[in-house]
Amino acid sequence: MSRALRSGRVWIIEGMGILMWMGLAYACLKIGRVSSLRLSALGILSIFLVYLAAFLLRTELRVFRRDRLAKARVGRRAYKVRHREPKEWVPDAAIVLLLFLALVGWNAVMLQWLPDALPGNLEWIEAILAWLLFVILWLPLAAAALLGDGSLWRPAVRAWSRPGYWAGTLASAAVCWFSFFALLDGSGLIHWLEGTARLTGAGVATLLLMYAILLGTWLMIAALVEEAIAAPERRSLEDTWD
Repeated sequence: MSRALRSGRVWIIEGMGILMWMGLAYACLKIGRVSSLRLSALGILSIFLVYLAAFLLRTELRVFRRDRLAKARVGRRAYKVRHREPKEWVPDAAIVLLLFLALVGWNAVMLQWLPDALPGNLEWIEAILAWLLFVILWLPLAAAALLGDGSLWRPAVRAWSRPGYWAGTLASAAVCWFSFFALLDGSGLIHWLEGTARLTGAGVATLLLMYAILLGTWLMIAALVEEAIAAPERRSLEDTWD
C-alpha cells in the first residue's frame, strides 16, 4: 500500500493514461461500422487500446518492482536492462490476451445462468466473479508476461498460493466498492448520468474523488500482484526488461 500511495510517477502516468484510454474507448464506440474506412479506423484504434492498456500496466508493475528491489541495493547506478526478442514475448502475450477474452465470455455465461430470484444480490455476485476471474486468476499471468519473469504459470501459482494476496486484493476491492457507491448515492451524479440534471461543482469534486479512489485501489492491487508473483531468490533490478 505504501509503494502505491507514495509513488507520484505512477499516479501521474496512470491517472492521465487511464483518462486517455477511456476517452479513446468512448471514441471507439462512437465510430460505428458504416463504411470500410470506419471499420479500419475501429480496428486500428482497438489494437492501440490493447497496447496502451498493456503499457500502463507494465509501467506501474516495473516501478513497483524497482522500488521494492532497490531497498536491497546500496547506492545508485545505471542499470542496463536487456531487451526481449519478439519470439520471447509474443507467445505469452497471445496466451494472456486469449485467456482474457475467454474469461470475458465465461463471465457473461455464468451471469446468464444466475437465477432471476436474486436481483438484490446480483451486483455482489458480479463483483465477486470479476475479482476471482480477472484479479485472482488472470492478473498474475498478465503481470508475469509483462515483467518478463520467464514463465507464466510458475509466478501465477506463487500468487494463487499466497493467502495474503487473496485477502489484500479482496480488501482493496471491498473498500473501493463501498466508498464508490457511498459517494455515488450521496451525490447527484446518478441524475447527471441519466441526463436529467446538470453537473454541479460539488458533482465535479465528487467525480474526481471517485476517480482517485478507483485509481488508488487499482495501484494497490498492482503492487500486491507484483509482490505476489516475485520469486524470493530474485534480488536484481535487471529482472525487468525493456
